[in-house]
Amino acid sequence: MKVDITTFASLLATMVWCDGEYSELEQASVADIAEALGINAGELSDKVKAAVDELNALDGDAVTAFMNDHAAKVSEEDSGVIFEAMMEIALCDGILTCEEIGNLMETAQALKIERDNAIMLLCDMVKSEPDLELAF
Repeated sequence: MKVDITTFASLLATMVWCDGEYSELEQASVADIAEALGINAGELSDKVKAAVDELNALDGDAVTAFMNDHAAKVSEEDSGVIFEAMMEIALCDGILTCEEIGNLMETAQALKIERDNAIMLLCDMVKSEPDLELAF
């Protein structure tokens, strides 16, 4: 993956931000993602935490701008990996919320992933989580 670790962490943080805290489950998921991608887990986690703290001080429009700014730095080559990692964060607690789905769809658009492809990727990920709850 060629994307800068700060950009990657910032995009992951927008997913964490949906529920307002960087939970232990999300931290474990970030560590798993880092290991799978050969990234330093401690550094990635620290950068996610810093970005979450930054996001918590922003309103919704500013969060969207933050996400768009970081997504613009991502190559087409890395966009799928980042989107998959964000889905992992969204699903790690076993609950998928409307806010998380909205965030994923906005991020997919910012990453220039076709909406239908993003939906299919999410459906594929969801079907691998048999105990997943949907929160409306």
